[in-house]
Amino acid sequence: MRRCSIVLALWIALFLAYAFALSRTDLPIEGALFGAAVTASLVWFGLVMMNGARSAMRDLEAREHFLRGSRPRDGEFAAVMGEIRPTFEPLHAPLSGRECVAYRYDVGHDYIGFAVARCAIHSAHGTIALGSFPSCSGFDSQSGDAQAYVDATSFQDLSTVMDIAKYTSNLHKQPTPLRIDWRMGAAPASVRGVESKETIVASGATVTAYGRYVAAGNELVSDAKQDLRLVAGAAKGLPPGAMSRLITGFALIVIANAGLWVVLGNIASL
Repeated sequence: MRRCSIVLALWIALFLAYAFALSRTDLPIEGALFGAAVTASLVWFGLVMMNGARSAMRDLEAREHFLRGSRPRDGEFAAVMGEIRPTFEPLHAPLSGRECVAYRYDVGHDYIGFAVARCAIHSAHGTIALGSFPSCSGFDSQSGDAQAYVDATSFQDLSTVMDIAKYTSNLHKQPTPLRIDWRMGAAPASVRGVESKETIVASGATVTAYGRYVAAGNELVSDAKQDLRLVAGAAKGLPPGAMSRLITGFALIVIANAGLWVVLGNIASL
């Protein structure tokens, strides 16, 4: 949610900047707004692609640092690979009952929930805990019947966009353990036949975690720039296409601005 807000704010800032610049030319207002929207979209997409490639390179650097056996410094962005295990009792997934350290479930568009136990990653270079709620990717999902869980659970109602923004903006800064059960608006009491899915991080699963290291708690946490991330498996190398995304993103930014400059030059010569 926070990442979506940032990329949306970036597009708006680009659009306003280009709209202001084009409003000072001889273009009619409709043309200025259209040109600003097109150019801002191309530049925005290029920046997003370049940032994704940059993040992948930073992840790789952090993993290589970890694999060398170097202990992260306090406040440093770090990666840890190993088996994730609960510190105390494990969780049990709400739909399947599977033992896990974290889960997420979605029941149609009406119910959503998350939970994470106190847990730590046990690696060849030591044990580091997860100190805040992680975003998870690459873990298997399965369908299930959610009716029994819905009947037995007290949900927090989120009925407006403002409610959703309020409660999700700081979600990944919350410390562990954490459990959340949300109901979106006037959700039906009966969810039989409604598509229900749950995703778990199983106890003992091999994972790669990325976050800011806090020496006082020997843990990884989210920071102001990025959520604590938990990825299935032991990541290796750069993801396929990372370098091509970097090059393509840069090319989009150059082409968008060069194209706008050529169009404005042609209009000025008329």
